[in-house]
Amino acid sequence: MMLRLPINLWLFALLLAGAVSEGSAQEAPPAPHHEAANRGKPWVRGGNGSPQADGPGLPGQSLLNSGKPRPEDVDEGWTWLLINLGKPPKDDPDDPPVAIALPPLVKGGLGVTASHFPTLEATACDQAGITACEADDWGYGPVVFVEVNPLRIPVSIGLRGGYTSVSVNQSYTGPGLPDSSTIDLDIWSATLYATGSLTVAERTSLFGTLGAAWAWNRATVTSVFADRRLQEERSESGLRFSIGAGLEQMIANRTCLRLEYRFINGDSGDADRQHEIGLSVGYGLVP
Repeated sequence: MMLRLPINLWLFALLLAGAVSEGSAQEAPPAPHHEAANRGKPWVRGGNGSPQADGPGLPGQSLLNSGKPRPEDVDEGWTWLLINLGKPPKDDPDDPPVAIALPPLVKGGLGVTASHFPTLEATACDQAGITACEADDWGYGPVVFVEVNPLRIPVSIGLRGGYTSVSVNQSYTGPGLPDSSTIDLDIWSATLYATGSLTVAERTSLFGTLGAAWAWNRATVTSVFADRRLQEERSESGLRFSIGAGLEQMIANRTCLRLEYRFINGDSGDADRQHEIGLSVGYGLVP
């Protein structure tokens, strides 16, 4: 009896120490360096493909997955966000390269305009002896333009030419005055301008223009007297100030539609001050 008691105590002590050691190994937290090294990495799955932290699976899973959310507890989208937060986006190798569209070197176009001359009636009808006067102060005509952009930037230099015509009908009373008179006014203009554009959508841009216009006006005056009919021509020309803005919509790789407004300021007392609205088609002559 004296020999058995110490042996049994030793066996009991060994069994107790083994149980305590096994429990401590299962419940002990992972080493700090393992947690720091594996933080932010995808969750390591077990041998059967299911997410596990303990039990069967890859050895050392608890250490590999320490500090990371479990896939079954966190939504997949949130998991991706947590893992990739702050990382730059990666290009998809299957996506085609994005081509940067440059403005054409030379662009040309043509269109039509509607022009209003607000001072025409006041200028033509404010004369002595006139008893009745009517002005058709809306004119319509063609326009053509060419723009050059050697630096391939959103600023171009352009030259445009246009034509329009308006008319005035006058009636007179008095000695030596005609019974009636008709004035047909033809207006040609050439404008040198700079234009700048701002892209507001994939194929849409806004633009503005600023320039100087040389206007040449020819007035054909037909006067009807009681016994005769006379016709004469008068003309004048001068430099005008031009400013405008518009919308440009690409309808093909090199073709665009333009809607544009321009204001041309004539001298004080001139009849050719005008507000112009135009619709034109442009084409990249030299891409």
